[in-house]
This record gives sequence, C-alpha cells and structure tokens, in this order.
Amino acid sequence: KLIQIFKTLVQEPDLEWEFIDGSIVKAHQHSAGAPNKEEQGIGKSAAGNTTKIHMDVDAHGLPIDFEITGGEVHDCKVAPEFIEKLPAAEHTIADKGYDDRPLFVLDQNIRITQNLLSAIKVLVSTTLSIHPALRYMAIH
Repeated sequence: KLIQIFKTLVQEPDLEWEFIDGSIVKAHQHSAGAPNKEEQGIGKSAAGNTTKIHMDVDAHGLPIDFEITGGEVHDCKVAPEFIEKLPAAEHTIADKGYDDRPLFVLDQNIRITQNLLSAIKVLVSTTLSIHPALRYMAIH
C-alpha cells in the first residue's frame, strides 16, 4: 500500500535531469529473522544487517522511483531493471557504481555515456557542463 501511495504522489517530474544513486542504511538488529517468505530487502555484511535504497530523483531532487535491496547488492546488479522502468529523461546522471557496460546499450532514450568525471565520480552525458555536476553534488 505504501508503494502505491508513493507512486500516486509522484506527479509530473521534471525530466530534464534525472539522478540515480544508492545509499546503504543500517537495519535494526531485530529486523531480520521473522518467519516470512517474502523478500525483506535486508542483507548481511560485516557491519550487520543492512538495506540499500536505490533512488531516482528529478532535476529538483524530488523522488521519482526507488528500489530496496539487501545492503550487499551492488548498484550495477539492480541498475538494468531499475533504469528500464524509469521514465526517459533528457540527461541521466549516476555515480560510478552504475558504470557497467551492458547499461550503455539498454535504451536509446536513456543517455548514459562513458565520460567519467573522476573528481566527482559520476557518469555524465556528453552534453553535460560543470553546472549540472555541481547540482548532483548538492543533492548528496
């Protein structure tokens, strides 16, 4: 139900720029272990139970969509399905975790290229100037 409410609240996102990133959140020690066959999105790591939130936001930093996985799941493992279900934006910016070769041939509407700005570790489109890169840094 909460996911349906979230998707209802997302109305007319500004798709000139689209930012994708993942963040790891530490889960409570009692969050896992309940008898439930449904996927909980909780992973085990040296730090304990963790969850990873893969988020897509528009040009204003407002959320468009998200995916929840275990904390040990790498961004490039989730990215193909996650990016395919997103609305096409003029420019898509993602951090280095989404730098996976199959992503570059996913869809012609998604403009992800291999130009890495290593100083800020983001993938950018060939038409990107430094101003949008600073926008990315401001969101994080």
